[in-house]
Amino acid sequence: MRSLSLAMILLAACGQSDPMTEPTDAQTTVDAQTSVDAQTPLDAGFEGADTGVEEPDSGTELDAGRPATVSYSQDIQPIWNRSCGTATCHTGSRPAAGLSLGENSYRNLVNVASVNAICRGNIRIVPFDPATSLLYRKVSRDRTVCGNPMPSRSTLPAPDQTLIRTWIEEGAQDN
Repeated sequence: MRSLSLAMILLAACGQSDPMTEPTDAQTTVDAQTSVDAQTPLDAGFEGADTGVEEPDSGTELDAGRPATVSYSQDIQPIWNRSCGTATCHTGSRPAAGLSLGENSYRNLVNVASVNAICRGNIRIVPFDPATSLLYRKVSRDRTVCGNPMPSRSTLPAPDQTLIRTWIEEGAQDN
């Protein structure tokens, strides 16, 4: 009964009154993020429902089964070393903004909130999401980011920005 009631509510929201009639393509879209089709169970997305969609894990492969193309140790750490880990910036006993980008910097980045007063609470690197990753937004010189773009005295070369973005899109793995 609950499923039939839910179906009638969903169909009414789509502009269809007869629950036994197949919806048109235009009617299957409920909103910009959710669609209903004949293959989707009516209780999909409810707590405890098996939607058949697997969440990406933090392993070494992407959700599409492809191995990562960017290595943190071979591609990303060298960018930090030459561009950010200088004696006056993000290294030493008192790194700028409390962010050390020297060797073994991974643990200071991924899913770690900024401690800088201006950007406090922003996550430095959000796996799979460069648009909300504070550090990527700073090195790509996003005008809406808190604080100053980095590096402060120059622009990070485009190929380096692309590597960082790809690394994040691939899950920001420690590889």
